[in-house]
Order: sequence, then C-alpha cells, then structure tokens
Amino acid sequence: MTHRNRSLIWWKAVLAAALLAPFTTYTLAEEPFEEFLEALRRREMFEVALTYLDTMRDSPLLSDAQRESISFEAGKTLVQGANRIDDFELRMEQLDQARDQFTQFITEHPSHPEIGSARMQLGNVLVARGRTQLERAKRPSNAEQQGPLEQEAKALFDEAATVFSGAEKDFEEQIKSYPTII
Repeated sequence: MTHRNRSLIWWKAVLAAALLAPFTTYTLAEEPFEEFLEALRRREMFEVALTYLDTMRDSPLLSDAQRESISFEAGKTLVQGANRIDDFELRMEQLDQARDQFTQFITEHPSHPEIGSARMQLGNVLVARGRTQLERAKRPSNAEQQGPLEQEAKALFDEAATVFSGAEKDFEEQIKSYPTII
C-alpha cells in the first residue's frame, strides 16, 4: 500500500469518526428528562406529562436525583393543569392530587435541596384551594353553604401559613449551610 493510499484511508476514518461522533454521544447521554417535561408543560400537555412521569418512575434512563424529583415534578404539573380548569370540582380534585404529590415528596425526601421549594408549592396549592372555596362561596347557588365554605377557606389559608413558615425554616437552614465568605 502506498503512502498516498494510507493517508487517504486515514482521512476517511477521521471523517467517519467526526460524522458519527454526535450520534455516539447521543446514545450514551442520559434521558433529557427536564427538557422534555418542560416542553410538554409549555404546550399545556399536562396529561401526557403526567403519563411520562409515571413511565419514568422506574426507568433506568434517569439518574437517582431525577427519579427522586418525580413526585415534586408531578405536583408542579398538576398545579399548572389545575390553573387551566374552570370547573370547581375538577380543579379541587387536581389540586388535591398536587397536594398529595408535594406531601409525598416532602415526606420521602426531607433533606432534598428542593425541600423548601416543595413546601412553597404545597403552600401555594393550599392557597389556591382556599381561593377556589371562596369563589364557590360567592356563587348565588351556594348561598346556603357560604358560611361553611368560607370557614374551609380560612382553614386552608391557616394551613398554608404554617406550611410557608416551614418553607422559611428550610430556606434558612439552606442558607446556613453555605460557606461564609466574609
């Protein structure tokens, strides 16, 4: 084999490696979990996002950190979906599911870096549920239930205040864990 032929073969191999490198990297990469989930949410495909999260719960494609965040992400998805629902009963049902997902995350991962954010989200869910109850109380068709609905809303707001206090403590603990610069 001449020097020219060897040189040509070498350049072909380099070119082939350069062309195939992006595909090789993609197959070795992790699941683009956050990007895909966020794209589904932006397109308001909340049911598909929830199905995706359920599918990925036991997937080997996710890192442990991603897998730990699934209930947190499901809660966020449920809240975003609930904000698009006009029917009081359906909205409350979805907010209840979001509350359950955030509670599960907080219970299962009490030292997770997102614990304060999860408590804030939980507090926001309780506030949204309280507002929904107040909206229901204002309807003329619910005149007889106005008092109990307003009391339930107040209880939800009180519970939210307690949850927000817990989130504040979580954030304070997180700040203390940062190194002092000065």
